[in-house]
Amino acid sequence: MNFKPQLSLMLICLFAQAAIAKSNCEDAYTSASYGLSHSKKAFKANNFDHQQYYAGRALDALEKTRDQVNNCGCDGALVSIASGIENLEKALDPKDWDMGRYFTKRAIADAYSVLENLDLCSTPDETSSSEPKDGISETDNTASTAEEKAAYVQALDELEAAALTELKQLDQTVKKLSELLDCEVPQFSMDQIKAKYDGQAQSESMNELQEQLIEDARSLYRQALDAIEACWENK
Repeated sequence: MNFKPQLSLMLICLFAQAAIAKSNCEDAYTSASYGLSHSKKAFKANNFDHQQYYAGRALDALEKTRDQVNNCGCDGALVSIASGIENLEKALDPKDWDMGRYFTKRAIADAYSVLENLDLCSTPDETSSSEPKDGISETDNTASTAEEKAAYVQALDELEAAALTELKQLDQTVKKLSELLDCEVPQFSMDQIKAKYDGQAQSESMNELQEQLIEDARSLYRQALDAIEACWENK
């Protein structure tokens, strides 16, 4: 009996499962990076409302991370995720602002720990030696990688926030123009745009996020121009 087809199918399934697990862990890393970024924003917030808002976004990100980690099998990250979720839940309902900062600071440490564990899960164990290479320890490398990725996520968030502000101003300009021309111009749904980007930037790269934002701006212009042209044709 020829077992070659069955063996090939088994290998394909194993590789597919490994690829899916790797992808899920990469998704978990992205979500954990958002959790870290939002936790930092909550810690730096200068008022109670902003502190709670960003703590809530960080909590959502870590809960999403937990689900993704369960699918990718990096069990070492689950303890830190649970601790981070607990601290963020306390940060959402603290007895005062200082306690909110205290629990948020603990959540930041938890988020770093999650990222470190995810790094360990995705890095092959090439050598059994625990000696650092070039004088740099594995922990230092992991922390550096986590910092870089968190900074990148923060840059995405800042780009998103700035672009949404500009879109809002553009929306207001279109509204004023429609009033001056006495034309009914459909308003761009800023609520829908905010919901589209809120919480987690839905792009995997800076270029993708820029393309999404540019397309939204183009859509606003197209709707406004079409409505104004139609209005003047009917006058």
